[in-house]
Amino acid sequence: MQISKKSFWKREFFLMDDNLTIGKLKSVKVINDLFVCDIEGKEFEFYKKNLFGRQILIREKGKQLAFASFDYNFFFTSGELKLPRGKKIFIKIGTFKNKASLYESETKLLFEIKCKLAFNKKCILSIENRSEILEEYSWLPLFVFYLLKVSKDTGAVFH
Repeated sequence: MQISKKSFWKREFFLMDDNLTIGKLKSVKVINDLFVCDIEGKEFEFYKKNLFGRQILIREKGKQLAFASFDYNFFFTSGELKLPRGKKIFIKIGTFKNKASLYESETKLLFEIKCKLAFNKKCILSIENRSEILEEYSWLPLFVFYLLKVSKDTGAVFH
């Protein structure tokens, strides 16, 4: 699977398996990093609650309340995604903001996204372990890509 950008001028990304589009991630507002994820006929919004906070919220489009939240560390290199019913997932972002990994527990890797030097090309999504969490929350790969995008845009990288 891969995540690619078809147009240089639009902030729109597609999750693809061969030539089949599975989902789409589109930037709506730049100020609070609001992105809309369209996957399996449902739309979800990923957004920062406030500009300087370290929390990203996820809600269904058209609803007021978020059902999940992601709290990240100061350097935006890792964080914890809190899902409904007390489920927690761990996300690690590479030092140079070109790869991210999603873990069901501290050691069980579910998938990894690796990007080339520029986000305008494509990123490869490698699923390491199947899990019912991935089936229940099909938007997770696009959310992890969103985190890569937001972390790279913040410029909080130390070379």
